[in-house]
Amino acid sequence: MGRRFRNLYDQVIAPDNLRRAYLRAATGKRSTADYLAFKEHAEVLLDRLHGQLSEGTWQPLPPRCFTVYEPKARAIQAPRFADRVVHHALCAVIEPIFDATLLPTVFACRRGKGTHAGVRWVQSQLRHYQYRYFLHTDFAAYFASIDRGILRGLMDRKITCPRTRSLLDVIIPPDGVGLPIGALTSQLGANIYSSPLDYHLQHQLRVPFARYMDDIVVLGQSLAELRDCQQEIKRFAEGALGLRLSRWNAAPVSQGINFPGYRIWPHHKLLRRSSVVRAKRTIRQCAAASDIETLRRFVGSWRGHAQWADAHNLNVWLDEQYDLSRLVDAGPKRRPKSPKLETTLELPE
Repeated sequence: MGRRFRNLYDQVIAPDNLRRAYLRAATGKRSTADYLAFKEHAEVLLDRLHGQLSEGTWQPLPPRCFTVYEPKARAIQAPRFADRVVHHALCAVIEPIFDATLLPTVFACRRGKGTHAGVRWVQSQLRHYQYRYFLHTDFAAYFASIDRGILRGLMDRKITCPRTRSLLDVIIPPDGVGLPIGALTSQLGANIYSSPLDYHLQHQLRVPFARYMDDIVVLGQSLAELRDCQQEIKRFAEGALGLRLSRWNAAPVSQGINFPGYRIWPHHKLLRRSSVVRAKRTIRQCAAASDIETLRRFVGSWRGHAQWADAHNLNVWLDEQYDLSRLVDAGPKRRPKSPKLETTLELPE
């Protein structure tokens, strides 16, 4: 079971931790109405949050609900900005505790990991050990299928602080099924939830694997071995976690491994076809609408993603097809961001 952690709550609600949580929650949200309204009275609102958390009276506001359709339709329940601050303050304290329990081949939403680290790990395994086959699986409606009772059991094994557990009761109620997509605590919970399966693959089945949230890739030398592994993953996930596989594929490495956002071979990798189709559609729409600023932001992000793959010919084709260089260079230059934080919340060095 390992070490248990007590007396965490004072760290969570400490004013300095709440201020740092405010700054982290603001990342990428500085143009939203929620952030701007909070910023106007940041000190007062942070003091109010501190008081509510100290007294145990804090309750989250109704989330902002909307649907995104890329790469597929998903219902998002985004916490209000003040609630995001609380989530960041909590995760700043408990995330390192649970991150230490995750295996090195779990790559989603972790410092020093991410998609590119996952892709590099898979490719290095193919090169060094010359695996001939792979198994790829993922779960149906992963976030919506998480049993919160099981998840809270996993979390409570490490967190024994009663007041921290009470705060978790408000954010992740121990009864029911499903975590809302869009909350930082949901990302952490989703990573923790599949950790029993990770340990089963590592210690009982003894197979090389990588996981990115609910995307799992297992490498092997025979299709029969990987099909047996798929049956064991299905049995364990349904029995211990209540998860159902939505699809699985056991195939030769020569077909390329989809993981995550790339198709991987031992000595090269390409972008996923669906990713390229979405990029072309977005560029075409922005160019047709002369939305230069959106196009500039998208192209910068896209090229950052594409530079990790063998995509030179694709980038050349996109430049020729849509004259990206001219369109991007014609757009207004962004004003550089001020390096100073809000003066009311500057932290001492």
